[in-house]
Amino acid sequence: MQEQKRRLAVKVEREKNALAALSELAVKTLDYVRDQGRVTTRDMMPELVPAPTPPKPPSPPS
Repeated sequence: MQEQKRRLAVKVEREKNALAALSELAVKTLDYVRDQGRVTTRDMMPELVPAPTPPKPPSPPS
């Protein structure tokens, strides 16, 4: 039991160090995968590509 506890502590520490080295987008992706269990490119598109802004209406003639 003590050996399992020690291994888990090492694993948790290693994961903390790995997460600290990742970009914000990579951390968001990992969080999403943990919540959903899997991820597709389509699922991540809103995170990767900002929503398009609508075109401005033409200004009235002067």
